[in-house]
Amino acid sequence: MSVAEMVIKMQDLVPNPVVALQELKDSNLLDTVIELTGQCLNMGFEIAVDDQAIFNVCG
Repeated sequence: MSVAEMVIKMQDLVPNPVVALQELKDSNLLDTVIELTGQCLNMGFEIAVDDQAIFNVCG
């Protein structure tokens, strides 16, 4: 079963981390997922900093 098939099949469930990690490794997607996660986290931090800066100027 591919990663995509697993995701579709488990739409409302939290995947088992051990299984998900192994599937990502087997599919050579682990590095991609880690990089994307880091980019999302950085974007979240940047948005939070911008929001706080706007609040400090306007508030």
